[in-house]
Amino acid sequence: PPSDSAHPVRPAPAVPAVNPARSRAARVPRSAMAIKGLKKKVAVKGKKALLKYTVDCQQPADDNIIEPKDLEKFFKDRIKVEGKTGNLGDKVTISREKSKIHVSAEAPFSKRYL
Repeated sequence: PPSDSAHPVRPAPAVPAVNPARSRAARVPRSAMAIKGLKKKVAVKGKKALLKYTVDCQQPADDNIIEPKDLEKFFKDRIKVEGKTGNLGDKVTISREKSKIHVSAEAPFSKRYL
């Protein structure tokens, strides 16, 4: 067998301890970090995103729990646009076909009303 002096064993290189709280800050330069409260304005190209929702009232209508026309009126009265109710305008359209209610809205629209 060869002697140990011919091939000395090298110790593994020491890995520096990384503080997880500082690891991201160490990698991202200050100029690239976001400032709190500052939002970038993104230019919108083309049409705004149109969101379409369909509410099927078939079973509640069959069980005489709710009438689709009443739910449609409820949506028209309660949905807020720019913080105001009854302000649907062109941004939100509500239509009804038998027991289905269709709601189409331009992009910031909260689904909680449905």
